Amino acid sequence: MKLILTVRKCHFLHFYYITYVRKVNNNFTFMRGDFMSIGMRLLAWRKEQGLKTTDLRDSTGISLGALSNYENDRREISSNFLLKLQEIYNADIYYILTGVRMERGILTQNEQEMLENFKVLPEREQIKLIGIVEEKAQAYKVKSEKSSASRTG
Repeated sequence: MKLILTVRKCHFLHFYYITYVRKVNNNFTFMRGDFMSIGMRLLAWRKEQGLKTTDLRDSTGISLGALSNYENDRREISSNFLLKLQEIYNADIYYILTGVRMERGILTQNEQEMLENFKVLPEREQIKLIGIVEEKAQAYKVKSEKSSASRTG
């Protein structure tokens, strides 16, 4: 997926109007973000998490004045602060910046290892493995359905 992002700031209102074009499978989709400012989304995120300004100060080391400036759009948010939010609170910083929520898939350790090994293989081998996994998954589904049908029947 390729994302082309443009951000326009309306200076007198401190709002950011976000538009982006998303490319998925060679199809372009034009989408628009929201009219909430970055600071407003940061404030909304903090409230959703049930965090006080002092909580963020203590965990990230940011001053209360700087946080107030961020939340009121008087100062641009530093990338270091955003990275700390992501590291400490697993914050969706993409949402804070753009207003678009990213889906998160959490992989188990086994899934992560399998994916890393899969990526190393040539495409031809990857295709073969996909076929094998699909066959095994289908066989397992059929076996599970038969087993549950025999228990209920």
